[in-house]
Amino acid sequence: AYESRFLKGGEGTAIADREYNVKSIAKAAIGENSVMDVPLASPNKFTCILAPKGAPSMLQVDLITLNRRQEKVSENRFDCSEVVREIISPVDKNMRSGPGGGNTASILKEIETTSIY
Repeated sequence: AYESRFLKGGEGTAIADREYNVKSIAKAAIGENSVMDVPLASPNKFTCILAPKGAPSMLQVDLITLNRRQEKVSENRFDCSEVVREIISPVDKNMRSGPGGGNTASILKEIETTSIY
């Protein structure tokens, strides 16, 4: 389990506190001290360096928000949806794939998360 929190956005909207939430998820999923650095943190773009236990290299994770929607259902409840592009790359350049590689290449995902609060 992990905690999450939100920031106030424009026009009464709520935006995920990306830095807090990523640190909380990483701590729960891959270990207490897994987040090594956060060089960029904004509601729409986030970069962190992770050191998962047992991994051969640290990883750079970039999250780019592509779309966001929210709907107020009642005074105490809202639904929200967010589409994020996630790019995961080894920090060690020797681990990245090259011509005829076989090393670890970057991983690209688009993730949609829908939540009810």
